[in-house]
Amino acid sequence: MLTFYRILSYLLLPVALILGLATLAGLLMALGNLSVLLSVFACGASTIYIIASFMFLQRVIEAKRVVRHSLRDWVRANGFVAMGFGALLIVQSYMFLTNPDFMKQVMEQVATMQQAAVPPASVMQSMKAALVIMQVVGVLLLVHIGMSFRLLRQYASYFD
Repeated sequence: MLTFYRILSYLLLPVALILGLATLAGLLMALGNLSVLLSVFACGASTIYIIASFMFLQRVIEAKRVVRHSLRDWVRANGFVAMGFGALLIVQSYMFLTNPDFMKQVMEQVATMQQAAVPPASVMQSMKAALVIMQVVGVLLLVHIGMSFRLLRQYASYFD
């Protein structure tokens, strides 16, 4: 189980980088549109969760060091928000992939906004690939969160 947790942790680090950059860009957009703030919060919390759980892996599980209680709180609090974010990724990508009419509407909107002549087939292929990646990331995130919560209970004696 620990080997799988390590692999998932390292797989999620690039996701944290991408989500962190998206959070920074989203903060600028949230200044003009407050409705974006909730999704920026979810991205930021997911980034913090991935980083805090990686610190938990490095410091507690591998180094067997006693750490402050706040690390457990960071992992748990942001884990709950990241759980919602992961579920949202799965549900949204599933809805897009299973509803071809909705995909066609989005494609038409992209085609009208787009100035460059990109073939619609390549845009559709790119969207499908992005949606599959979203589903995979959502599943990995949910599995990682479940394992983290279980490991937090198992290594509870390492928090002062």
